[in-house]
Amino acid sequence: MAEIKDRIIEYLKISGITKQDFCKETGISYANMVGKSLKSELGGEQISSIFMKFPNINPDWLLLGKGEMLRGSDREKPSDTTVSILLQRIEDLARENGSLQAQIDEYKKEIALLQRSASPPAAKTASA
Repeated sequence: MAEIKDRIIEYLKISGITKQDFCKETGISYANMVGKSLKSELGGEQISSIFMKFPNINPDWLLLGKGEMLRGSDREKPSDTTVSILLQRIEDLARENGSLQAQIDEYKKEIALLQRSASPPAAKTASA
């Protein structure tokens, strides 16, 4: 998926769009588009946002590196392969998201238990 970010950067250079403007338009964090984050993957919602905000990008080119960067003037439809890849990616990310959310919930419970056990007992008031 890092290749997708490489293609996005190529598109931005050719289009004269800054990374900051691109990120504002798509809702993708700027930090996700620079440095080591360039090697991380984009999620289905992020990719969908790119196609919504930049409809002239050819999905086959962005996702698969095939074909021309820009859609033809007839607004060609994404191929069935592209749609299948996107749907599968969205399903994979939804499963991963659910798994990660469950993990986060477990960590929150563990943290709460550790905080309770690490708290000093309430100070007892001395009676005179």
